[in-house]
Amino acid sequence: MRNGRFYFVWAVILILGIVGFIILGVSLNSKSEDKGEEVALQINRQFVDKFFTYSSTGQRYEGIKPLMTEQGYRALFPSGIEMPQDSAVKSLSTNLKEYVLRDPAVQDGQTEILNEFLVSTEFSGIKDSKNVIMRTKLVKDGSTWKINDVEMIIQNTKQ
Repeated sequence: MRNGRFYFVWAVILILGIVGFIILGVSLNSKSEDKGEEVALQINRQFVDKFFTYSSTGQRYEGIKPLMTEQGYRALFPSGIEMPQDSAVKSLSTNLKEYVLRDPAVQDGQTEILNEFLVSTEFSGIKDSKNVIMRTKLVKDGSTWKINDVEMIIQNTKQ
C-alpha cells in the first residue's frame, strides 16, 4: 500500500514538473516574440521617420537604404524608375500610430505593420498636409529586421 502511494506522489510531481516546464517554455517563447516584434516596430518607426521627414529627396532615399532589403528598396521605384532628382522638398511626419497585423498566414521571420500618420510637405513655398495609411512588410535579414515592401493604402488631403 505504501509503495502505491509513493509511486502516485512521484507521478503527480513528475506531471506537475513537466507541465511547469511547458508553461515556462511557452512564456519564454512569447517574451522572445514580443521582443522581436518591438525591434521590428523600431525599424518601422525609423523607416517612416526617414522616408517622410527630410529636407531633400536625396536625403530621403539615402537615409532609408540601410533599413531596407534590395527588393524593398526597388519597390519604392515603380516601373523601374530611377531615384528622383534631388530637390528642395521638405517633409515632416507626425502622429505615427502603428498596428501590427496578426495574420496566421504570415510566416516566422516576417511581420506586417499598418501605419497611420500625418505628412506635411513644402515645395516652393506651397504647403500641404495629408493623412497617410501605409502598410510595411518586414523580414528578418539575418538577425536584423528590414523593410521588404511598402504599400500606400491611402493619402487624403487634410481638411
